[in-house]
Amino acid sequence: MKKITAIGFDFGGVIEGQPGSVFDRRASEVLGISLQEFKKGYTAYKKLINENLISRDDFWKKVLNEVNRSERFDDFIEYLRTRPPKNVNKDVLEIVDSLRENGYRVGILSNNDLTARGIFIKKGVIEHFDAIVISAEVGYSKPDPRAFALFFDELGCRANQCIFIDDTAESLISAKEVGFHPIVFTDSETLRKDLKKFGIIL
Repeated sequence: MKKITAIGFDFGGVIEGQPGSVFDRRASEVLGISLQEFKKGYTAYKKLINENLISRDDFWKKVLNEVNRSERFDDFIEYLRTRPPKNVNKDVLEIVDSLRENGYRVGILSNNDLTARGIFIKKGVIEHFDAIVISAEVGYSKPDPRAFALFFDELGCRANQCIFIDDTAESLISAKEVGFHPIVFTDSETLRKDLKKFGIIL
């Protein structure tokens, strides 16, 4: 294995907030459908929102129509609006800073809309990273190999020199094709152990 020189991070569910599985479970409960139904409906259209091809409201209209809950649109939007604010995971940022101090380049590759960069700046996240790539800005979203290619170019490394951390296994399915080393995020303590398995110095 080529020496690891860079570590990539997803934003939502890793740097900020809980893993996506927590949101999926709660959203399915709010809509009164199974977790599998919600994930199927969400997955069917998420590429559109991640690549800035559709508005957020139109995205949720399509998802709710897909799962036969169109009549719940207003209620669901209210649920999204009134959720507790997402906090930056300081323990994960500590890992990021430690990696950087030990000579690794670190970056964010996020499937997100055009408001994301402003949010990263407002929350004081940008200065912790060497590269930021947002799907809506570049037109490609994970797991598209083109999204990762742009990210590795920004980060200044080859795919096989990089570990990428995401809370969603689906976002990592192109790892073998692209050549990077995937880690599925669950919590910061497990992440430390997973990184050390690769010989990463923290």
